[in-house]
Amino acid sequence: MEKENNFIIEGHWGEIVPKDFVDIVIVIRTNPLVLRERLRKKGYKEEKIKENVQAELLDYCLIKAIEAFGEDKVFEVDNTNKEINVVVDEIIKIIKERKGNKPGKIDWIETLGDKVKEIL
Repeated sequence: MEKENNFIIEGHWGEIVPKDFVDIVIVIRTNPLVLRERLRKKGYKEEKIKENVQAELLDYCLIKAIEAFGEDKVFEVDNTNKEINVVVDEIIKIIKERKGNKPGKIDWIETLGDKVKEIL
């Protein structure tokens, strides 16, 4: 694919794009406890917060990306407690070098341990 034909698609429904058009997928991850607080500050209802936090805990978006595009095209970036410019730099590096955190690097269940009960 020529450079002038490249573009970025952002959102939760990337799997609707045909696989042949996708070179790389980056799933932005957030510690579920931090995500919960971010969503509360934005005024989300508790039911929606719980749904989003549980999806993050259980790798829902990551799994959907792998199912749609294959593990070789998927990378993870943890944005927890990072400035936006740091996250952007990580994403640019992955796009340029095709190297970074592969699926499975981020494991919230292991990271959170007993705090998982707070989310469920």
